[in-house]
Amino acid sequence: MTPEAKIRQLSTLLLAAENDEAANRILADLRDALHEYYVRLRREVALEMEREYLSSHKEDMAAD
Repeated sequence: MTPEAKIRQLSTLLLAAENDEAANRILADLRDALHEYYVRLRREVALEMEREYLSSHKEDMAAD
């Protein structure tokens, strides 16, 4: 299951929770899933920025 699918599933379960105890358990899982997604997304963005930086510097060095 993709992280996005897990977040959607937990969100649906949260909306359907029948009591506060169930909602709190689901909310904790949802919070964890959102954090994992955020960390992964941040890592991917950092890697892409690094690739772009290195690529632009290679072009600059080649021009010299």
